[in-house]
Amino acid sequence: GWVAMSPDGKNIVWSVADNIRLPVRWVICSRDGGETFQKAAVFDFVGQPITDGFLKVFSDRVHSHLFYGFDEKGCFFVSHDGGATYRKKRALLPEADFGLIDCANKTEVRGVAGISGVFYMALGNHGMWKLTYTEDTDTVTAKKLSAPGDTCLRLGLGLGVPGGDYVSCSKAIYLCGVIGGAYGFYRTFDEGKTYARLNREDQMYGQINSIDGDKRTFGRFYLATGSRGLIYGEKEE
Repeated sequence: GWVAMSPDGKNIVWSVADNIRLPVRWVICSRDGGETFQKAAVFDFVGQPITDGFLKVFSDRVHSHLFYGFDEKGCFFVSHDGGATYRKKRALLPEADFGLIDCANKTEVRGVAGISGVFYMALGNHGMWKLTYTEDTDTVTAKKLSAPGDTCLRLGLGLGVPGGDYVSCSKAIYLCGVIGGAYGFYRTFDEGKTYARLNREDQMYGQINSIDGDKRTFGRFYLATGSRGLIYGEKEE
C-alpha cells in the first residue's frame, strides 16, 4: 500500500492496498510509532462518514498532527489529529485519480520540506499544480502552474541553490512531460515560468515511473524507469 509518517516519527498512516487500489475503508493510523493501529475515519463536507472510494495519504512536512488525503476524484482531505480523522475540503483541483499505488498511479504528489501544507502535483494532461493548505484559516488554494497544452507526468523536488540547504532554500522542480510540444525531462526554478530541458532526443529511457531531484547535489536528478533501473543525470551549467 502506501504509508505516510509525521516529522516526529510517532504518527503513521497506512493506506492498505487492495491489489493496486487504496480503499478509504482500509486506511489505518498509529500514534505510537507503529506499536498499535486503529481504523481512520473519513468524512464529507457535512460530517457524514465516507466508506466507499479510495484515499492516498500524505504527512505535513512541519507539523506532526497534520495529515492530508487525496481521493480518486481529485478531492482533498485534512486531518488535524495525527491522521485519525479526515474531513473533505474544497480545493478546486481537476479530476485526477490519486487512489492507486505508485507506478499504477499516473499522478505524483510532493510535499515541500520546511514548509507546512504546500504540495506540488503532476496531474498528467491537467499539467503541474500547486496546492497550499493554511491551518490558521483552514483554507485551501490550488493553482495551475503549467501552460495550456503542457503535460506533467511525473514531478520531484531538488536542491535549488548551488551550495545551499535543501530545507531552508528555494527548491528546483524536476518534471517529466511535454513542455512547448516537446516530451522530455525538465527543470524549473520559478514554478513553471521558464524551463530548461535536461535530455536529448536519444535519452528517453522508456517508461518513467518517478522523477526526483537530489537534495544535496545541485543539478542532479533521478529517474525510476520501467525497465532500465534507476538512472541519474547531471546537467552541466
